[in-house]
Amino acid sequence: SFGKIGGFAHLATLVKRVRAQRPGALLLDGGDNWQGSATALWTRAQDMVDASKLLGVDVMTGHWEFTYGAARVQEVIAKDFAGKVEFVTQNVTTTDFGDPVFKPYVLREMNGVPIAIIGQAFPYTPIANPRYLVADWTFGIQEENLQKTVDEATKKGARVVVLLSHNGIDVDLKLA
Repeated sequence: SFGKIGGFAHLATLVKRVRAQRPGALLLDGGDNWQGSATALWTRAQDMVDASKLLGVDVMTGHWEFTYGAARVQEVIAKDFAGKVEFVTQNVTTTDFGDPVFKPYVLREMNGVPIAIIGQAFPYTPIANPRYLVADWTFGIQEENLQKTVDEATKKGARVVVLLSHNGIDVDLKLA
């Protein structure tokens, strides 16, 4: 229904069209955006990070973004995404004390309705990537922590909760 789709030029046109039709719509990125091309490799994902900002991504979670390593992911979030893109994951914690590495969720208001967008990064990242890339972080599904996060967000007023997930549909269905 949107015509030819492919590449960021087409995505940008589609995003502009949808946002014109639905003011205030959020653009969510479920991961896999920073890698996969030679230019992404050569720039350590900077080309795709810049493209995401230009596209207008509002909230994202991660998957192959972690192939650039923990330090690079944190650098992008601190420098490039600050005040522009929220990076959320409820299931990435430190291996030593289990502290959250990233914000677990963000609250937004859509058409007068408070919503929470909770991030769920790819739970098998340390298996799908060399462990040294994220040596100090644990992933996993963490369904109990997810429920606590949902409870916290609803206590803060969220009437709708969205799970921005990179689990895959099979895992998401079981998790739901």
